[in-house]
Amino acid sequence: MLFMVPTLILAALCADPRIDGPGFPEAGREQALDSLASSILLLGDIPEAPDMLILTAWRGWPGRIGYIEIIPADADSGSTGLPPGQSDVWGAAGSGTGGDHVLVVAPRPEIVPVGLPLVSAAGDTVRFRLLPAGCRDTVLVSTPSLGFLVIPPGEDGSYVLVPAERGVFWLEVLRTGTAGPEVVMLLPLLSGVTPAESFSPCPGVHREDAPTLPDVLDQLDSLRMEAGLRPLARDPSLDSLARIRAVEVALSGRVDHSGLLCREMPADGQARAENIGSGEGLDEAWRMVLASPAHLGTCLSPLYATTGLGTAVEVTPDGWRMVLVQLFEGEAGP
Repeated sequence: MLFMVPTLILAALCADPRIDGPGFPEAGREQALDSLASSILLLGDIPEAPDMLILTAWRGWPGRIGYIEIIPADADSGSTGLPPGQSDVWGAAGSGTGGDHVLVVAPRPEIVPVGLPLVSAAGDTVRFRLLPAGCRDTVLVSTPSLGFLVIPPGEDGSYVLVPAERGVFWLEVLRTGTAGPEVVMLLPLLSGVTPAESFSPCPGVHREDAPTLPDVLDQLDSLRMEAGLRPLARDPSLDSLARIRAVEVALSGRVDHSGLLCREMPADGQARAENIGSGEGLDEAWRMVLASPAHLGTCLSPLYATTGLGTAVEVTPDGWRMVLVQLFEGEAGP
């Protein structure tokens, strides 16, 4: 299926994206989300991350997706999914009278990149800006070879990246507030590969299956050893805290890194960190962790020697998601 995705997506541009949506203001409709809905309609399924992130960027949407619903042809004619919130925008596609429909709802992006391409040649200089201008967020990048770097803004406020490797670079904007660090933008940059090639085995794109937590740990240790680092020991006490933390996130529906780390893991000379990912299953939650430069950087930090893993199921109005929490502990540096 992955090898067929590019052909189907290109064909999607010919589909009629217009369907009726009672309660959905036309002023909030976005062409990029119409295009994304049309692509999903022709695929007949919703791709999992990281392919969904690449597809979303390919269709021209720079932000997160709130939810996607495929509405069958035999559904109640009044069914249009959940109404968007006041800050949401939407897009839709239909296969004609009596056919299936796809609805995509997304929050308006907090950060919009200007001048950032989806594809560049390896070695090209990529220069881009972030709007609104003057924001004091941190821009992080992970490379296809598991490298990790921070890009500072230039004097003119622009950011410069030279992707020297072939594969997918992941660019992330991290904002730190009272609830701890928050990812406000995550986009792929394809270096020396076409969008079609990025949907097949490609450096920088992790699609490993991880049906159980031991599988997650095995893959984490494999990545660490590939980077020249020691594997992590799994700590039962950290497992217990990670499970508690996963339940907290699932029940609240929000990520607050300032909670458990301060309450249960006080500053006593130890280095500690927390990763949180979510997805339609454990596999996707783990892949979302690996797609985030900040989370990947934590996984591959030489500071940590032990880890704890926990999961919980978050029930939402449009379905359910698996929450994965990873806790890390090690000796703090001098």
